[in-house]
Amino acid sequence: MGADVKLLEPLDALYLPREAPALRVGLVVPQSGPLGLTGPSALDGALLAAHEVNAGGGVRGRPLEL
Repeated sequence: MGADVKLLEPLDALYLPREAPALRVGLVVPQSGPLGLTGPSALDGALLAAHEVNAGGGVRGRPLEL
């Protein structure tokens, strides 16, 4: 189990093999419109949080994927 966070495209995720049964969490981030300016920082914050969770051993031993 690595401590790296993987950001997967939805269709690619269907065909990629996984080493361990990962805990997959959906992430909704605005990319356009009035809140589009907050999208990149929201994504960075979510990736940082997931990285910290994985560095601490994951969620009950399972890696976290966004």
